[in-house]
Amino acid sequence: SDSLVEAVDLYPTLASLAGLPVPDDLDGLDISDLVRKNASKIVKEQVFSEYPRCPKNISTPWTDTTSCVHTHRENFTSMGYSVRTDTWRYTAWMHWDSERLA
Repeated sequence: SDSLVEAVDLYPTLASLAGLPVPDDLDGLDISDLVRKNASKIVKEQVFSEYPRCPKNISTPWTDTTSCVHTHRENFTSMGYSVRTDTWRYTAWMHWDSERLA
């Protein structure tokens, strides 16, 4: 499926697939129909994400894709916030000073 989904959709989807009740107060959606039927319906018009980068040059974080997977949060240098639609992605890169956006 080309449908847009987010990580917050995992819990309600897995709960539904396991036959467990899905709490009403979750941010995510149950997308089990996409999994079961391999459907191509539009679930969300846009999705949001955030992810760190640890570039050597703080002024151009988008050019350095060095992974921060094993980096402590105190050592992140940039944080990217994205909104994605089926045709566009916009990412704002912001300096991260280990506690907050600077």
